[in-house]
Amino acid sequence: MTRSFVLGDDDRFAPLQEQWQDHVRRRFRRGPDPAQTTLDMVVEQRPDAVLEVGGGSGQFAAAIGDHVEGSVLLTDASPLLIAQAADMRQVVGVVADATALPLASAQFDCAVARRPQWSHDRVGPALTELTRILDDCGVLLLSVGSSRSDGHELDELLGRTLRRRSVGLTSDTAHAALAWHFGHVEQTRLDHALVFPSGTELASYLTAMPARQHLADRVRDLSGPLRLTYDVRLFVATRPRRRPTSAS
Repeated sequence: MTRSFVLGDDDRFAPLQEQWQDHVRRRFRRGPDPAQTTLDMVVEQRPDAVLEVGGGSGQFAAAIGDHVEGSVLLTDASPLLIAQAADMRQVVGVVADATALPLASAQFDCAVARRPQWSHDRVGPALTELTRILDDCGVLLLSVGSSRSDGHELDELLGRTLRRRSVGLTSDTAHAALAWHFGHVEQTRLDHALVFPSGTELASYLTAMPARQHLADRVRDLSGPLRLTYDVRLFVATRPRRRPTSAS
């Protein structure tokens, strides 16, 4: 199958799989773009220092760097992804786990976490770290999805429930978790859909996802469009509370 798409300035540094997934989402998305909305909110803050936690190969951090005058730091637990992020403009990458950030306290006035894959036992420690590195006026932008409903139409099409990673923060649990660590929490709904006009288009999307490549041949003969819906919330948390860690 031939893939044809246009790369942005920073896309060329990202893994091909990531490039293709981003292209498909842009082409077939109907409704709000969570990444663009998050970026707009970061820019609105006019931050002096931004931290993106779990930022992967750095595409989003680079977009932040293109739109703000402040510094941008990226952390990720994967040394490979941080090495790829080194090619991005205006981005400094550090290998670090979200629950143990090697960063000074009150160093940032804005932090971003997009769809973090923290397990249930890591949510509290990760949020504690984020409140620690934010200054008193700092803001956290955190987006989450719903593990129950995201793309469930594909399950119905295939007649089976696809395995999805269990994460500690979802659209149902994030508000309560954030309210424990921040004095004020607001949320914006960014529900959207990916609408595939044919089985061939859907198959090309699945092919770019290692865990679902084996499903591609099962959807190529799909007649008519398929709409996959996603429940996404963007939380804006301010007034960080300094919760003591268990070690202290």
